[in-house]
Amino acid sequence: MDKFSKIIKDDNKLTNEIEDFVYDGYIKVKSKDGWEYVKESDCAIALVHLLDFNEILLRKEIVPPFQERHPNQEFFLTIISGTIDGNETPVQTITRELIEEAGVSLNTNYNGFEKMGEYFWCKGNTSKCHIFYIPLRTNDFQKVYAKGDGSETEKLSKTVRVDLKYLDSLKPSDLVTSLCLQFIKNKI
Repeated sequence: MDKFSKIIKDDNKLTNEIEDFVYDGYIKVKSKDGWEYVKESDCAIALVHLLDFNEILLRKEIVPPFQERHPNQEFFLTIISGTIDGNETPVQTITRELIEEAGVSLNTNYNGFEKMGEYFWCKGNTSKCHIFYIPLRTNDFQKVYAKGDGSETEKLSKTVRVDLKYLDSLKPSDLVTSLCLQFIKNKI
């Protein structure tokens, strides 16, 4: 098991305690040779474009992303994405996340995934974001129940359809969503 550096608060001062750390969240910080860097699972991101309606799918999340936070903000506008589990491919992750978050089940013969790129967001980051553009016609998917992960925050979040004519007025809540919206603007 890797040793991770966990910052803990002890009597109003921060200490750096090395311990075995079991990952159960979004970010791991690993300490090695005096350097600390983020270590986490790769992420797959879906830029879903509903061609027949000229809309995209986004998430209204109640949990803020790891960017600037606004305490009085009701929701945070983000892109559909998920952590790659186990031996999943990025496409398998997107397929699973579309069901969980958006209630969109792709037909088994759908092959329209267009890879937009793989990105490391900062120096020292050991995980990749795999970004895919997914153009969908109505006959490419079925609407199913979006089961989420069962958490309360997931139940309060929802996927929304946004008409492309409103892209310029959207205020994304994080850098990844901003970048993805720029990809969509360049695509159409």
